[in-house]
Amino acid sequence: MNIQINLLLATIMLSSSLTSTADDTITTRVVGGSDSVEGDWPWMVNVSAGRSQCGGTLIDARTVMTAAHCIYSNGIEISAARISVNVGAYNLLESSETIDITQTYIHHSYDPTNSASSNDIALLRLITPVSNVSLLETADITTTSEAVSSQSDVIILGWGSTVGYAPDEQVTPIYPDILQEVALPLQTDAECRQNTGSSYDAATMVCAGDQNGGEDSCQGDSGGPLILNNGGSWQQIGIVSWGSGCASAGHPGVYTRTAVYEEWIDNFLNGIAIHNKLTYGTTNIGENEQLNLLISNNTASEVELTFSLSGSNEFTYDRATCAIIAADSICSLPIIYTPTTLTESNATLTVQSDTVNLKTVSTALSGNLGFSSTSGGGGGSLFFAFSLPFLLLRRFVVAKAVT
Repeated sequence: MNIQINLLLATIMLSSSLTSTADDTITTRVVGGSDSVEGDWPWMVNVSAGRSQCGGTLIDARTVMTAAHCIYSNGIEISAARISVNVGAYNLLESSETIDITQTYIHHSYDPTNSASSNDIALLRLITPVSNVSLLETADITTTSEAVSSQSDVIILGWGSTVGYAPDEQVTPIYPDILQEVALPLQTDAECRQNTGSSYDAATMVCAGDQNGGEDSCQGDSGGPLILNNGGSWQQIGIVSWGSGCASAGHPGVYTRTAVYEEWIDNFLNGIAIHNKLTYGTTNIGENEQLNLLISNNTASEVELTFSLSGSNEFTYDRATCAIIAADSICSLPIIYTPTTLTESNATLTVQSDTVNLKTVSTALSGNLGFSSTSGGGGGSLFFAFSLPFLLLRRFVVAKAVT
């Protein structure tokens, strides 16, 4: 508890120092970089999610990839209706066309209550496809592993802080409006683990930064790309996720390792995708609680689905509700939790398709008696609400003006 209180106080001090008195915004940019050349990175995306601003990349004509934490506000998922993107953004002062979002697809194992959570990745489905814009490829697992082992140079892009700071330091931000870029080396997994501690997961993360500091991503860069020149072709190797301070010696930036999510991404682009896991709570024995599981068919044709449930039999659903889903559509499957004992209930729901080559997908169902929770994550505490945007996560939040 004392540790949380100390961190909370430090965070409040830091958030105060990052607030602009001129326009009531908390806004920061890439550290140690320079203005990029307009047109060099056409797949670069600026993401507006509620009051948050993040980066992203166009990986499909209708799909943007970003960080999962960009799609949460104080532990609550931001609705698709409050998210829009600007593809090919460069100068944020110049007006440009924004595109609305119809779906969000957040990795089912992302934990919004953990600032250094693995699986910090999300996909956004655009309401209209983008034409005449090149797409950013994702580096494969082998390329990524070799690049990490050899400490290859990479580039960060974003609209994040140009002012570095140590984890316990207060700073005054500077806000360039031009897309920034900075080159820096990857660190080996051993170095990352030594420099970031037990929060670093080599299976799902990479980190980058010179040991002496000076160049880094920062708040405002979240969701943007870490890219690698692989034989003359730019490929995305990471997503800006979290860090301790910015550009501070011995504190590298940490990025989602995109290669390990190839199958997960493909399910969303071309197959059947489950959008959320379900966590129930505060349900008395014999009473019912209903949550809805979102299942999308992202193929070009109608599909017929079959369902199977393993684990606790305290979860029930009507198999006919989403037995057939039209092309490019989402079905909401109600699942009812009826506890019969004072024990935790867990189950796995598996969804299969009659269409050849479509992968089987599954999700977790859990009921925790006596604990209040929500679908797809959980509520944030006061400590979470204050600490994440400033202390570790690398997005910025536009504050409401006080009237």
